[in-house]
Formats: sequence, C-alpha cells, structure tokens
Amino acid sequence: AGIRPVVNARQITRMVSLCGASLPQKFARMISRYEQNPAALRDAQRAVAELHDLPQLHLVMNRVQPKLIRKLRTSIDSAMDTAGLPLLGVVPEDAAVTISAASGVPLVLTTYKGAAPAYLNISKRLLGQRVPLLRIR
Repeated sequence: AGIRPVVNARQITRMVSLCGASLPQKFARMISRYEQNPAALRDAQRAVAELHDLPQLHLVMNRVQPKLIRKLRTSIDSAMDTAGLPLLGVVPEDAAVTISAASGVPLVLTTYKGAAPAYLNISKRLLGQRVPLLRIR
C-alpha cells in the first residue's frame, strides 16, 4: 500500500465511500474544483500540504521491470513528472516479496537481494539518511 496523489475525483470518492470514510470538506471542494485538470489538482494538493505543514509526499516506484519500462518507452523520470512527486525509492519486481508476505516473515530477514535492499534504503531515507538509489538492471 502507498500514498498517491489524487488524479481522478471519481476514483477517490469511490475509494473513500468503499472504506466507509469521508473526505474533509476543504479537500472535497479542492477535488471538485480541479478535477478536470490533473496538473492543477496535483499543484493544489501540494499547496494544501505546505499550508497545513503536512509531511512531503514522495513517490515509490514499486515492482519495476526494466524490460517493461523500455518496451513501453517510458522512464522513472516520466512517472515522477506525472505524479508530480519527488522519488523516494525504486523497488524491483521480486517474487520473494510474495513468498515473504505469505509466510509472514519480513523480506529483509530472508534475503539481501532484489527488493530487500530497496526497502531498506527507502526506510533509511525516511529516517533522514542519505542513501543512493538502487540501480535496477
């Protein structure tokens, strides 16, 4: 699970109602005002976060498959531009994640390859450490 910017008003409204929750009034007004313009919606979200001293949102590229990225002729930079968020980390596709989740054992306790170091680096960045991005080949 993760946090992602709102880019579709209907999706967020549906998701919130399925959870049995409600949106704060100011946030609902912001969504309805900018729902036809995803770039403006992202900018409005960023402004609301800054005005209310909320923590900065970041992008985590999860289940990255370099061959698929090349085939789709896209890039991680493009995803960052689309989301309008700074990059927190890149996590490669790794079957060990599913196995670890199914067994209830944290991935970082079973391996030091694949997604494990990416998750460790993300947690270090969240704690304020400067850690280079994982290179995915």
